[in-house]
Amino acid sequence: MEMDNKYIRFDWAMKRLLRDKANFAVLEGLLTTLMGEKIVIQKLLESESNQESEYVKYNMTINMLDGTYTIEKAPTALYLTGSNYNWGGAASDWIPLTPIYGSDVDYWTIIYLHADEQIKFAPQAGWGGDFGGNVDVINDVAGAGAVNDNTNLKIANAGWYMLHVVNGATRKVEILEPNVYLMGDAAGEWNIADSHKFTIPATADGTFESPAFAADCELRMCVSIEGFDWWMTEFMIFDGKIDFRGRGGDQASVNVAAGQKAYLNFTNGTGEIK
Repeated sequence: MEMDNKYIRFDWAMKRLLRDKANFAVLEGLLTTLMGEKIVIQKLLESESNQESEYVKYNMTINMLDGTYTIEKAPTALYLTGSNYNWGGAASDWIPLTPIYGSDVDYWTIIYLHADEQIKFAPQAGWGGDFGGNVDVINDVAGAGAVNDNTNLKIANAGWYMLHVVNGATRKVEILEPNVYLMGDAAGEWNIADSHKFTIPATADGTFESPAFAADCELRMCVSIEGFDWWMTEFMIFDGKIDFRGRGGDQASVNVAAGQKAYLNFTNGTGEIK
């Protein structure tokens, strides 16, 4: 019986089988045989602990039937382009997605999509390694009417959406409600709740408006994506601009007063507290 998938992907193997240093010899032996030279593993890099590491990560795919392999630099970014962005004709026509802290493959953005708009994604601000309708999973929770045409992802219904895109061994696009939340003392509690949601504008140039802050405190804001703690998708307003945490460390604190509100414009990346 012919196997459907003839490849071993070592991102899976390393995370699950080789966490114990005693098992390094298994991979060392296989790589030594395939490459024809002595390979010694010094350490495995974990995504949670090497966000600022000088090391570059690579993906290795091995064909176990013919002994061939490919090694490619692992992508560290993701961009969106499409019919409303000049099909990526210039670097400025690619919209960056925000990486989720602690993940090498998960990204998100809040964006206004137009009726009949077509979009694609790529790991750089240019063509190459791009994907759109040809993803493994499309989960249209928000009712965007997303259609997979095997080339682009086509949107039927205009509106604001949150995109959660996974660019890993499996490629997945989730289209979610664009819910933004106050968190912590500004919300009155450290939980995601409907009462902490920002209002969602009706137009592409509209502003998301927070509830009034519950106390004099440090401002915390986030989106909520299943499988990730709130602080992994948090962001802040600095000098009138929205600044996303991404894979970085704790952001500088911003003090606010009870009764004030936050106003966010995701189209132009600006924010205001007043």
